[in-house]
Parts: sequence; structure tokens; C-alpha cells
Amino acid sequence: MIGSLRYRLLMWSALVLIGTVGGFAWFIHLSVLRSLEEELDGELEISAAALDATLRLFSGRGLIEDPAGSFGIGGRDEWAKDDRYPPARPVGMGKGKDSKGKDGKGKDKGEGEFMGNRRPPPMFPPRVWEQLYGELRLPPKSRISPEQYFGVWLADGHLLKGEGLPEGSKFPELEDGGVWFRRNGEYRELQILGPGRSVIMVGTPMEPVKRRLEPIDRNLVLAGLGIIGLGLLGQWWISRQIFKPLRAIAKTASGLSAKSFGGRIDTAKVDLELRDLAGVLNSTFDRLEKAFARQTSFTADASHELRTPLAVLRGQAELALSRPRENREYVKALQVCQTSAERMSDLVERLLLLARADADFPGMAPTLVDMTKLVVEVVAELPEPDSVEVATSRAVVWGDGVLLRQLVQNLVGNALKHGGRSVRVSIRTREGRVILKVRDKGPGIAAGHLDHIFDRFYRIDKARARADGGAGGTGLGLSICREIVLRHGGEINCQSIVGHETLFRVELPAFDESVENRRQ
Repeated sequence: MIGSLRYRLLMWSALVLIGTVGGFAWFIHLSVLRSLEEELDGELEISAAALDATLRLFSGRGLIEDPAGSFGIGGRDEWAKDDRYPPARPVGMGKGKDSKGKDGKGKDKGEGEFMGNRRPPPMFPPRVWEQLYGELRLPPKSRISPEQYFGVWLADGHLLKGEGLPEGSKFPELEDGGVWFRRNGEYRELQILGPGRSVIMVGTPMEPVKRRLEPIDRNLVLAGLGIIGLGLLGQWWISRQIFKPLRAIAKTASGLSAKSFGGRIDTAKVDLELRDLAGVLNSTFDRLEKAFARQTSFTADASHELRTPLAVLRGQAELALSRPRENREYVKALQVCQTSAERMSDLVERLLLLARADADFPGMAPTLVDMTKLVVEVVAELPEPDSVEVATSRAVVWGDGVLLRQLVQNLVGNALKHGGRSVRVSIRTREGRVILKVRDKGPGIAAGHLDHIFDRFYRIDKARARADGGAGGTGLGLSICREIVLRHGGEINCQSIVGHETLFRVELPAFDESVENRRQ
């Protein structure tokens, strides 16, 4: 499965889809949570504002703060000496529980506390304090936070009133003008400064927010799973459509063989992105077809060429052995056998050279080759060097000296064979190219043959073919010349006028000595 491009595509699509959907769901979750918290904070602000307004109402009547520093007109000391009430004590949150006790969450239940024992100071009617105690309460239940609690502290740290306060709550100390939202465990609290430096705290558990988030999160998970599932199904279907033309291409390619190269990919039915690939494959199939045809023809021609001298050898041997003969007849038969063997040897050598050319001449040893010197040496080695006119100037190339010598020998030998004694060879350097020309005054080549003379085993006519398995050519010399020139990055062509002359022209890249000196 891992080795399948289709399944890898599905796996990466799944990862991207899961990441995208998961990130979007998390963003929605955080956005809703933030929105609920902002709404919750707004409700806490409304509750704190209501408590602050109640305190300010009674603050104007001297019940909350006293410029003399005493609590109430009678003063804290007078209040403490009054025998009508038990002694008052400062009360922190969580102390001085009323008769109703606590709930299961450790929060005070009931109406809470007022100055520790709800007694009014002397000289003030108890009904005024009862009124303050009764009006100091939260507004109607909030939509998000119906379980709000609150506490109101005087500036000296005494709890004026508290309802539902969590266990362990303490007197909050705030700077002037302070408004402070905070998380206290599982609770969200708001603390503000009230009149007379009193402190108001309003809080609520976060459980209602979590309860409201649960269905939203559940729907997000279900929707995300559905989107991922549908996305993977869609990606699976899309991958089938994408790989369908590839399967068609593979089917066409698998139907090709050495005997059948007729199938080609219909580029009109292939998607635009795969059209270039289909075109390249069709071109490759064309080259393979030509290569197989060429190989088949090469094998057939080579077999035919070898069969002729072998038939001569066999015929001469059978003729010589059919009856006793004179010595001169045996000598003649052996001479014919020798000629046929030499022809076969030359053919085999040429075939091996072409085989090396098909393999890009393994073992080539490029060096600096003085083409002027090479041409002079090849002409000097001819049986009749005076029959060739030579015109040279300095010409140096980078290549294999053995193969380049074979090139010159083939061209000059071919010109002598068909051009008689009127052959001219010239070599020069012009515009970064070494130009080799071999011209003969032979019968020429018809225009219809010029496009094929470099093909393997191609012969123009019987005049240039073998004669009785003897001195005729093999049809491989010019093919070898072309392969050598191409492997050296050059060009070769032929121009001919029937009945007048034939010119072979070779161009090779010249060696630039100035560039080489700069490299060194």
C-alpha cells in the first residue's frame, strides 16, 4: 500500500483534511468559548454594578463610610460597649455560617452574613439595616450564569454580606479604580472598588459555559468526521479519474513488442497536464520502432553479407576436394578462399566498429589530434599517394585519433575506389570549425540516393556492389564515417553532380587553444 502513489495521495489528503478541519473546529471552539466568556463577563459586570448602586444609595445616608473613621454615628467603640447585642467580630469569607450551612460544593447557602451577626449599631433603627441587608442582592438570574455568588467587604476587611461564596475566599485588595477579572479554579470572578473603598466581588462557576459548549463541540466533531469522510471519498474518486489516463497509457505501452509497434497514445483524449508525457512516450515508441527495424535489417544484412563469402569458401573447398587436381588449381582455389576470408574479416571488423558506435564507442580516449598531420599520413600510406592531391592548413581537434584516422581512410579509400586517379583532399580551420573535404571526379551519385548513402548496407547500384564475393564493398564504410563524426559533435554531408564529381564535406569542432590556456 505504501508503494502505491494513489494510496500515498489519499494518505496525504487525509492528513491535510484532518489538519484543516481540526484547525477550523478548534478555531470555532475558541471563538464560541471567548464569546460565552465575554457574555459571562458582561453579566458579572451587571451584577457588580447593581450591588455598587445599592451601596452608593446607602452611602449617601452615612451607613457605609464615616469621615470620623467610625462605623455608624455611634462609633465602633460605642457599638462594642452596647449590652443589647453580642460582641461583633470581623468576619472573613467562609466564617460565621448561618443556620442553613453549606452546599455540596463548599459554598455558603442561605442568605449569608451581615457584619458577622446582622446586628445594627446603636442609635440606628434596625429596620434601616434590615433594608440594606435586603436590598444588597444580585439582580434576577442571568442567562448564562444562574449560579452567581457575591461578597461585599468594608474597607477594614469586614464582610458586609456574602452569598454562596466558595470555601477559602479572602478579602480582595484592589488599587483605586481597579476592575479585575480572574479565574479562581473552576470559577470566574469580577472584583471592583465600591463606595467608601468597599470591595465588591461577583463570581460564577464555569460549569454552565462548559455545558453550553458540549453540544457545540459534539456537533463540531460529528460535522468534522462527516466532512473528512466525504472528502476522502471525493479524493478517492478524483484519484481514480486522475490515474485513468495513466492506466490507458500503461495499457498502450504494454501492448508494444518487437513485432508490434503500431499502438500509440491518443493525445486528444489525454488531459492537458499529461499531454506532454504522452507525446514523449509516442516519440519514444517511434524511436524504438525504428531501432528495432534497423536492428532487424542490420541482422538480416549482416547475415546476407557473411553468407556470400562463406558460400564461396565452401564452394571452392568442395570443388578442390571433388577430384585430384593439379597444384596450380589448388593454388587458385586457395587464393579465392583467402580473398573471401579477408572479405569476411573486413566485414566482421566493420560490424564490430558499428556495434561500438551503437554503444557510444566505449573506451574512447580523446586527445589533441592534429588533423593536418593525420591527413598527410593517411595519404602517404596509400599504394599510390601521388594520385591524391592534398591541400592543408593548421587544424586541431579534440577527439579519438584512431577513430578519426578510420574516418579519413574510409573517405579517401571510397573516393579512390569510385573516382579513379582524380581525388583531392583539403583541410582547414574556419570560424571555430575544422572542415575536411574529399572530392573525386567519378561518375557521381544520383539525387535519389543521397539521402540513403549513409545507411548501413546501402549500395547505389551493382557497379558499387560486390562482384562474385570479391572486391565489392560492404555498404558499411559511410555508415561508420557518419557514426564517428556524430560522436565527435560534427556533421557530414555529400554533394554530387552525376557524371562530373562527388564531394564529401566533414565539419568538426576546432580546438580553441586560447580558451584552454585561460583555463590553465
